[in-house]
Amino acid sequence: QVCSRLHAMTGEEKYREWAERIGEYYLFENPPHKLSKLRLRDHGGEVTPGLAEMFAMTHRADPAKAARYEAPLRELLDRVMEVGQMPDGMFANIINPRDGKVISVGLRDKKRGVNTNWGYMCNAHATYDMVTGQNLYGDRIKKALAALPREFTEDTRFREDIFYTSSSDYFADFLENAMVLLARYPVDGVEEWVAHTIPRMWARQREDGTVNRHYHDGSFGRTSVLFARMCSRGVLASPWREDICVGAAERDGGLCVWVRADQPWSGKLTFDLARWREWFHLPANYPRINELTEWYVVAPDGEYDVVVNDAPARRMTGAELIEGLPIRLDSDGEVRIAVRPAP
Repeated sequence: QVCSRLHAMTGEEKYREWAERIGEYYLFENPPHKLSKLRLRDHGGEVTPGLAEMFAMTHRADPAKAARYEAPLRELLDRVMEVGQMPDGMFANIINPRDGKVISVGLRDKKRGVNTNWGYMCNAHATYDMVTGQNLYGDRIKKALAALPREFTEDTRFREDIFYTSSSDYFADFLENAMVLLARYPVDGVEEWVAHTIPRMWARQREDGTVNRHYHDGSFGRTSVLFARMCSRGVLASPWREDICVGAAERDGGLCVWVRADQPWSGKLTFDLARWREWFHLPANYPRINELTEWYVVAPDGEYDVVVNDAPARRMTGAELIEGLPIRLDSDGEVRIAVRPAP
């Protein structure tokens, strides 16, 4: 994963060489789908999406070489989906792909537990579809997302005897997977489910701000930021202040933004751009572990009609919105902004 992304960011061929050397070992010398034990959770679950990222990199840099990779990668993806995806749409924890058996469904309970990193497999399948222009796995990914509001509540599979709750990290990764995929595969009810579920993770934070008091606190912060950006659709208030609230919703290709503060505030609202392309130079916006998910993005050279409260529409470029829309809030005031691509 790291080498493939570094190659896109820097253009240095050494990173592609390193990524392909690792990838060829797994695709040709030691294929994961022919092993008797393959872990789909946490770091064991990063092998498959890592191979998909390597394929995406090579597909752009050397299509002929990527053609050699496609068949064994497709075989791996098909086998993981065939053996690893459970009837409810979630993925098992550990499988025996060689013999087509599930070794462990979850971390805490091997028969009815949960793979808290279920989305890693979906990332790999989505990447393959995006790179090849096919839609082989979209329905299976949506099936996994649809299982969340149906199967994961306080009374079902979030029960203490089923879900592994010793650290906030398990909720953090579980929710990260949902938001990363939801941005590409909208499924009814999932965004509301995320909003209902994330307080279970926040409840583990201590008075001093720490959570687990070790490196798992990083994933707590990451998932909290992902949630905030989902709620604001990537719109940020600058300078930030604790009493400022920003929410947004997409409609008909445009964005409705609501901003409120308890005290007077003057600043700007910055809009998101296609960072995957403009900053990281990736071949596609495929879902990535530890990404900062994009929601509503504006094109720097595009034009947009912007309406603030009841004022007349103002024509702005995407570059201006990325730089920031000036906003002033009076005491206990709020502002509503509508942004729509210019006709």
